[in-house]
This record gives sequence, C-alpha cells and structure tokens, in this order.
Amino acid sequence: MAAILTPHPARTPRPAFVVLEGGLAPARMARVYRRRRLGALLVGVVLLSVGLVAGRAALVAVTPQPPPAATGTVAVRPAATAGPVVVVRPGDTIWSVARRLQPEGDVRPLVDRLAAAHGPDSLQAGEAIPVAP
Repeated sequence: MAAILTPHPARTPRPAFVVLEGGLAPARMARVYRRRRLGALLVGVVLLSVGLVAGRAALVAVTPQPPPAATGTVAVRPAATAGPVVVVRPGDTIWSVARRLQPEGDVRPLVDRLAAAHGPDSLQAGEAIPVAP
C-alpha cells in the first residue's frame, strides 16, 4: 500500500488586530444607558406588580372561606346529658383531654368513651364534652 504525500497549502498569516476609533459620544452613551436602565426598571415594576396581584389572587383562592350564613336556619346541637362535662381548650385532642382527666394508666377506654360522646366532628375550643362514667 502506497501513501500519497501532498504538500500543505501555504497558511496565510492572520491580520493584525486594529482598534478603530468611533462609537457613540460619551454624552449620548450616557443617555442610552439611562434609557435602558429606566426601561429595565419599568419592566421589573410591572412584573412585580403582576406577580403580587396573581399571588394575592392565588392566596385568596386557597384560603378557606367561612360558609355563607343561611337565613332563617339555626343549627342546634343536642343538649348534653346531665352529668360531668369537660371543656375543650385550644389545641386539645381527644387524647389530651383523656390524659388530663386520667393522668396515669391506660387512657384508651376513656378515649373511646369521649369519642363516642363527642361524635365524628373535630373538637372546637370552648366545646363541652360529656364525660360518661
């Protein structure tokens, strides 16, 4: 197998780097700079205000709203039976109420009785739960 050798073409030297004078006058460059900065500021303010409005709308959409008051109807909870009651404090759970009533020992039977007396609704501060013996 024979190799064919060819001479490389002659490389031309790169042209010299030359700085050309010109461009904008310093006063005109300053005006362009200010105008660009003002435009960027305006775009930023518009985007920020749109973001705040959209964020507030999203916050209002996910914030739970109280149900509208029905006119002429009143929800009444059945009266508790006569006997001892425990008043629910803010942050209380059925377990914390049971532990407050029975500081030692197994509270599971008491939790079951309190849950049966209260029902499936969540606890509300100030609510009275009858304590069945």
